[in-house]
Amino acid sequence: MDEYGRESDSRIKKRNKRIKIAGWLLVLVIVTLYWLINDNEKISMTIADDALICSFTSGGIFEIRLDGIVSLTEVQEYDVGQFVSGSETKRFRFGVWENDLLGSYRLCSFRNVERYIIFDTKEGHFVINFESNDATSSFYKAFNELLVEN
Repeated sequence: MDEYGRESDSRIKKRNKRIKIAGWLLVLVIVTLYWLINDNEKISMTIADDALICSFTSGGIFEIRLDGIVSLTEVQEYDVGQFVSGSETKRFRFGVWENDLLGSYRLCSFRNVERYIIFDTKEGHFVINFESNDATSSFYKAFNELLVEN
């Protein structure tokens, strides 16, 4: 300190440097916490030439062969039943499930969506939905038209 009680330039620079480092560390901690808390998993659906492909970022994947579809039904408030294998997170359900209506079947769904599409195929039953009830209904209508045309 000088005679007037002021800090020297070198002390001010050191303190400012510490404040910057502490600020960057705080930002790093906040970003890390956000990344850990945020659910990074997602479901994706892709229509290929011969199949509808459902995949989950945890590594699950299944195909609904277009030439094997026997029927397609849209339902509201479907009872998914019991989890058998796969993944179940706070946002998604993916894998093999079992209920009284279908027995054992494949599920690829968003938990917060009440509308589902049930595929009855030569290979078994598949149940899917999309990120909203409207998106699920829109896909059902468009996909049903696609199947009728082919």
